Amino acid sequence: MDCRIVRDLYVKADGELPCDDDVGENVNLGYVSQDPSWNIHAHFSSEKQRHIRNALLSDEEPWPEYCPKCPLLRPNDIFRDTISDRRIETLQIEPSIACGLRCPCCSQPVQVKLRPKPHIMELETLRSLLRSCRDHGYAIETIEYCGQGEPLTHPNFAGLVRIAREIYPETAQRLITNGNYDYHSKIRGELLDQIYVSCDGVEQASYEKYRRRGKVSAVLKFLADAAAHNGDNAPEVTWKYILFEHNDSDPEIAKSHQIALEHDVLLLLIITQTKYKSARFTAENWSDLLMIAPSARIGGVPGFLRYGANPWNSSVVHLHNHFRSDFVAAGIGCDRILFHPNEVLLIEGWALPADKADPLTSVEIAVNGTQVPVCLNAVRRWDVSTDDLWSGYVAPLRTDGNYGTEIVVEVQVRTESGRSEEAKFSTEPYRHVHLDSAMAVRTPLADFHRLKRFITKARAMCRPRV
Repeated sequence: MDCRIVRDLYVKADGELPCDDDVGENVNLGYVSQDPSWNIHAHFSSEKQRHIRNALLSDEEPWPEYCPKCPLLRPNDIFRDTISDRRIETLQIEPSIACGLRCPCCSQPVQVKLRPKPHIMELETLRSLLRSCRDHGYAIETIEYCGQGEPLTHPNFAGLVRIAREIYPETAQRLITNGNYDYHSKIRGELLDQIYVSCDGVEQASYEKYRRRGKVSAVLKFLADAAAHNGDNAPEVTWKYILFEHNDSDPEIAKSHQIALEHDVLLLLIITQTKYKSARFTAENWSDLLMIAPSARIGGVPGFLRYGANPWNSSVVHLHNHFRSDFVAAGIGCDRILFHPNEVLLIEGWALPADKADPLTSVEIAVNGTQVPVCLNAVRRWDVSTDDLWSGYVAPLRTDGNYGTEIVVEVQVRTESGRSEEAKFSTEPYRHVHLDSAMAVRTPLADFHRLKRFITKARAMCRPRV
C-alpha cells in the first residue's frame, strides 16, 4: 500500500501540517513554528509519522475513518518512501485561503469560515520551514503553490517565491492559479519554473458556469503574458482545462487548442469525476480528444488512479531513423509515434526550410499509405530552430489497429518556390516503450531550461549546411 504522504509535505496558510490536501486535511500531523528550536526532522520522526509508515508497510490504512474516502491512497501500489531518505518530492504551500471565485464544487467558502486564522501565510513561516529543511539536509524537488484558496490573493506572493529561491535556488517552483489577475503585478519578475493556469473554456458563457465571478478575458491575458515572458525567468506554462458538460464541444476545445498553440503553452485537458462532468469524454474514450486537439495532453483527477489502473496509458515506438541529414529544400524529422487507446495514433515531428526566404507551404503525411491531417507550422520547436520556432507538426490518425509488421511514415513538404523534399521513417510496432501517462512525456521541471539550451545547441551543430 502506498500514499504520497511519505514523499510530499503540505503546509496550510496558518502553518498546519495535515496528512494531505484532500480528506487527509482532517488529520493534523503538526505545525510549522517560527521558534528557532522547531525543526522539520523532529516532525518527520514523530509518532504519527511512524504510524503512517508502519501502517502502509503492513498494507493497512493509517486512518481508517478517512483513508477509504481519500483519492490519494493507492491500496495496490508498492510502498515508496522518500522522506526517510530526506528527500521531499513536492512541498505544497498554501499561500492563502482567500479566493475571488465561487466554484460550485470547491470547499473554500466553507473552509474560510471554519478554519482558524491566519488565512494568509506569513513570510517568516515559510522561511522557518525552508531553513529547517535545508539545515537538516532535506532535498526538495518541487515547491508547489496551491491549496484551498487562490495563491495570488497573497498580498506578497512574489516574496514567497523570492524566499524559496534564496534558500533552495535549484528547486523547481510551480504555481497553480485561476489566472484572474495581472501577471506582471503579481509575479514581479520572480523566477517560477512552471505555471498552471486553470481556464475551463474560451467563451465567457461557458467559463463562468463553473468559474463563477471569473472573467475568461482576464485569464487568457494572464496566460498570454506568462507565455510571453522572455529571458532567464520565463516559465513553462500549462493551460489546465477541466472538461465539463458545458465546455466540451468540438469548437470550444479546438479554439482553445489554437490559442494554446499561438502562445506556445501546453493545453492539458482534464477528465473529472465531479458534478457537471463531461459525458462526451470519459476515461474510456479520452483519446478522442486528440482528434480535436492533437498537441494537447490528457489527464484526470487523482481518483482515477486509486486502484492502480491508469486509464491514461500510452506507448511510444522506436524509430529506425529520426531525421534526414542530406536534405536540400527542407529538413524533416519524425520524433516519435504514440499509440493511444481506441486506435488513435499520433505522429510528432518537425519540418524546417533550408532557406528562410523560401518558407514551407505544405506538409503532407501518410502512414502505411493513409493520408493524415497535419497541424502545419502550428507547434513551436525551440529544440529545432531558434529562428523559425513554428516548425513542429502533429498528425493524429484513427486506425483499425492493423499495422502489419512495420509502420512507415512518409513526409513530403513543399516550399513557396515549388521545391519539395521527402523523407521516410519506419518502425517496428511491437517494440513499444510504455508511458505511465499521456502527460509523462513532459520534461521534468528541474531540467527544463538546462535541457532546452543543450538541445538547441546540439541541433544547431548537427544541422547540415546547404
